[in-house]
Amino acid sequence: MTRARGQFELDPMPAMGEADRFAEREEEIGRHLFPLGKLGHGHAFLGPDEHGESYVVAGWPARFGRMPNSAHP
Repeated sequence: MTRARGQFELDPMPAMGEADRFAEREEEIGRHLFPLGKLGHGHAFLGPDEHGESYVVAGWPARFGRMPNSAHP
């Protein structure tokens, strides 16, 4: 699968007012998400879960897979 590159910003503050949106997605996927940043000028947000899976929180959840573990090269 390929994805287009897009602009993102690692700053959890813009997502702080999106608790309802995050809660909806958490309920759908059965995991807790942690706000990490925003995509597309705030139209969607990034949120990893407690297992290191990365999600886009928008009108639907999209998963990108596990984040690399920096402790193990």
